[in-house]
Amino acid sequence: MRRIIVLVLVAILSVQSYGQARKPSIMVMPEGEWCMRQGYVMQVGDRYYPDYRAALQGEYYLNTFISSIGEVFVDQGFPLRNLAAVLEAVDTDKALNIAATGRNTGADLAETPEEAILRCASADIVYKISYKINEMGPRHSLEFRLQAWDPYTGVEISGNNGTVDPVSKSNNLTPLFIKAVLNMKDNLIDGLQKYFNSIAANGRPIKISLERFDGCPVDFETEIEYKEYEIEVAELIEVWMQDNAVKGRDGAAMYQLEASSQNMMRFNSVHIPLQGTNINGTPIAMDAQTFVRPLARMLKKYLGVDVGVTPVGVSSVRITIGDK
Repeated sequence: MRRIIVLVLVAILSVQSYGQARKPSIMVMPEGEWCMRQGYVMQVGDRYYPDYRAALQGEYYLNTFISSIGEVFVDQGFPLRNLAAVLEAVDTDKALNIAATGRNTGADLAETPEEAILRCASADIVYKISYKINEMGPRHSLEFRLQAWDPYTGVEISGNNGTVDPVSKSNNLTPLFIKAVLNMKDNLIDGLQKYFNSIAANGRPIKISLERFDGCPVDFETEIEYKEYEIEVAELIEVWMQDNAVKGRDGAAMYQLEASSQNMMRFNSVHIPLQGTNINGTPIAMDAQTFVRPLARMLKKYLGVDVGVTPVGVSSVRITIGDK
């Protein structure tokens, strides 16, 4: 009897834990290529990018489509990031100043408008949409495409393509878009939570680059005193990665050191947890910039130089040694 009671309690706790699993935050936005095909283009320097703000302002049915899809997720309890509000946050953050030059290398930290949007939104899953309204004699039909992406990895999670049957021509095509959402409603949610639970268990991969500014008195091969050891700065950084990156099934931290030299280090596929704590122990959502801040503080303490942290998009961050 005692064994049966224990098993029942375990089952109840498992169900409760599943029900309390955090749902991923969602943002819906138009495909960049679709925006450019419609003529919504912005120029930054000598490059051209999709103008998402102009698309929202110029396409009534784009707003209808985004709102209708968003309502599906809100009804299911998913947190929703509003694209228009995110664009305002981008402006406030001056994220569209995409050319910040690294003085030691001359390289550009080119954060595209889309990367700035993804960083400010901090959405777990991004749905990109496109559509085409066709005239068929006295009637209209609608072709649409919707793809779910992981903004951290660029991996496509799912895709939906379809056509809404022709309806009589009208000045109001909203029913076409509502019908499109209804047609793919089940596919929108299917598999989404399962994919997100996998990320929660294994962490999400980010890229971390560290660079030394010219004139900095230390480099990555400089030996420092750490506890009772004399180690190179590069080894200190790897020790930190081993302690803080998400562990795999074998217990080893999941990250890859792509390159290392006297003046730079490059880490790829650094798996970070979805949640962490701030310096006061308060739980917070984790992103690339938040993850490396303790590393930057540690380097400043041991090296005695300024250390800067600059996010590039949502899944990459740059740490500069010797200057902010």
